Amino acid sequence: MEVKVETCFLGNYDVDCGTARCIYDRLVAVLREIDVELSRVIGLGSDGASVMMGRHGGVGALLKQVNPFSIQVHCVAHRAALAALDAEKSVDNITSYKNTISSVYSFYKHSATRTNRLRQLTAELHDEDMVSLKQPCAVRWLSLHRAVKAMKHNWPAVVMELTEEALRGNAKAQGLLGQIQSYSFIAMTHALSDLLPVMTKLNLVFQKDDVNLSSIRPVVQGKHLSRHSHSSEMPRVQKRRLSWQAMKTASTWISK
Repeated sequence: MEVKVETCFLGNYDVDCGTARCIYDRLVAVLREIDVELSRVIGLGSDGASVMMGRHGGVGALLKQVNPFSIQVHCVAHRAALAALDAEKSVDNITSYKNTISSVYSFYKHSATRTNRLRQLTAELHDEDMVSLKQPCAVRWLSLHRAVKAMKHNWPAVVMELTEEALRGNAKAQGLLGQIQSYSFIAMTHALSDLLPVMTKLNLVFQKDDVNLSSIRPVVQGKHLSRHSHSSEMPRVQKRRLSWQAMKTASTWISK
């Protein structure tokens, strides 16, 4: 028998307060508006907040009181984002790396002259258009992928442009130049260029409308093996200086 999964967005509803009971009552009211009884609800997907996932007083627990056969699933895409944030804490220089990229982004964002010069240098070096610099989102660790990709592509041109600015006495440019030319920054850029595409592909799988729960564990295991293959190809000196515990932590966290 062929089964077709349909995803429908019912709406964005206000709640009077943030308690589990208040959210549950609003959920029941919305379902009744479309003639869906709780006995027909087989599952609830949510974030990992205790108000939703709490075993005794969460929304899922209240739903189970009416429908004992319903199941509750912690949104795997949201869980992946939390895993990435947790993994970030195990790598000491990720925070400083993100700050440096954000500083470079801001340096060019507020100056059309610098941006145009950077675009000219990129065209001369790569014979192609510049990849716009990106700023890592503070609350979405996986957004770092686009920022790292842009930095890796534009790095030679950024170094040249910052050098020109520094020679004209720009202290900010001189400071940024020292940061992006450091071994740790260059090594982290190349390491993340290998690692982040794996996490991005994993996240895109999780965000599919018709994701199959039974496929999640094999996908995570496959990406975990991919991470190991990247690690085995790294120079020994990089293995000593960069902590790959981050990806392991994320994979374990998601697989729970």
